[in-house]
Amino acid sequence: MRERCAVLAMMAGLALSMQLFAQQPQKSAAFEVATIKPVDPGAQVRMVGVMDTPDGIDGENVTLPALIMRAYGYMQFSLEEQVTGVPDWAKSQKYNVKAKMSEADALEFQKLGSDDRQKRIESLLQSLLAERFKLAMHRETKVLPNYELVVAKSGFKLKPTGGDEPDTVKDASGNAITGLVRFHDGAMFFQQNSMDQVAHTLMHLPDVERNVVNRTGLSGSYTFTLHWMSKRGPEADNGPSIFTQLQEDTGLRLQPSKSEVEILVIDHVEPPTEN
Repeated sequence: MRERCAVLAMMAGLALSMQLFAQQPQKSAAFEVATIKPVDPGAQVRMVGVMDTPDGIDGENVTLPALIMRAYGYMQFSLEEQVTGVPDWAKSQKYNVKAKMSEADALEFQKLGSDDRQKRIESLLQSLLAERFKLAMHRETKVLPNYELVVAKSGFKLKPTGGDEPDTVKDASGNAITGLVRFHDGAMFFQQNSMDQVAHTLMHLPDVERNVVNRTGLSGSYTFTLHWMSKRGPEADNGPSIFTQLQEDTGLRLQPSKSEVEILVIDHVEPPTEN
């Protein structure tokens, strides 16, 4: 009898626990409100890209491939050639996208660490693309030309930094901002960048435009100036190439190579449904 009472008590406790769990607020699998508006080709461009907000995302003049790259990990899918199967209508059409979480989800979102916030935004954006664009995809691997970031034979010229260098940009709390890249006085200023971050920035420069893999073997963060501007555009100068200047300023070089990278293949997609 005593054993039976113990079992009944345990079952009652389990039932109560399950009831309490069911009453806990569950995170929504989708943004509460989202608008996707095609951009008129003749419209004035203020911004290009997707920016995170405290409760969602705000994107202007972004293509479908750019949205997909943001949704599935921008650090992993950084080049448009990593998204294949894009229909003709989606290659040039740009969109303004605004999406917000519910108030309860936004409060929980702000409690997350930076990595978990990124994962949450990616998950919500994936759901939005599936719902509004009817997007279906799969992953494959493909060998693509790239560059390896390596130490040049002349030797590495930089030293790890601690955030107390002149002209260091700091946040509201007085801490040096890590991973910062800005253009300043006709040059590129890298503040507290790891070599992975340097490689990621270099791949997006218009004179590179290939995946760049960090093969330096260097740890730590570095602050330095790269005295180079793109040769493209009406204001381009006749200075050295990024390949030459990178080696002169840092002792690093970009070595042509090939590697197997993951790509996203679109199986089905449609123009977005109405808001």
